[in-house]
Amino acid sequence: SPSQQQAIMQRTSDAYGPGALCFPPSPQTQVMQQREYTIFLIDRSGSMDDRHNGGDTKLNGAKRANINMMLHKSQLDAEDEIGIVTFSDEGRLLRPLRPIRSAKTDIISAVQSIETDGGTAMGRGLDVTRDAFDWRSNGIVRRLVLLTDGHHNTGPSPLPIAIDLKERG
Repeated sequence: SPSQQQAIMQRTSDAYGPGALCFPPSPQTQVMQQREYTIFLIDRSGSMDDRHNGGDTKLNGAKRANINMMLHKSQLDAEDEIGIVTFSDEGRLLRPLRPIRSAKTDIISAVQSIETDGGTAMGRGLDVTRDAFDWRSNGIVRRLVLLTDGHHNTGPSPLPIAIDLKERG
């Protein structure tokens, strides 16, 4: 709804400054030709509710890191695409790959809505991430940003899936 979007934009502006949602294209943006697809894979398991060094929760730190990196990427090239996958006991495609320019507010809202629950099936999250990338297109840089406390404890081993992702590029 418009009021929710306005609240999201206000929270983002308060946290990252008034220009966080409006970046004019830089001269570098116009030169860059190669597309980038970035999927943020966010651990939402119960252990992410723990506080880090007595401060905020690990999940809130991961949310801030995700939003901050997306906002910085939008300065470089707002046509690059961002997607969000979460995992706990299961992997879930929260937002498919979409250009940052048209999806920035939606992505921020989706990230802010993530809540902790369950175990840590990192392999299932990686599996959903692998399926979320378009592997048919050439000339695209594919990136995976894993935001986790590293406590894999259920489901398939993440290592074979990570190796497959690396081999695919």
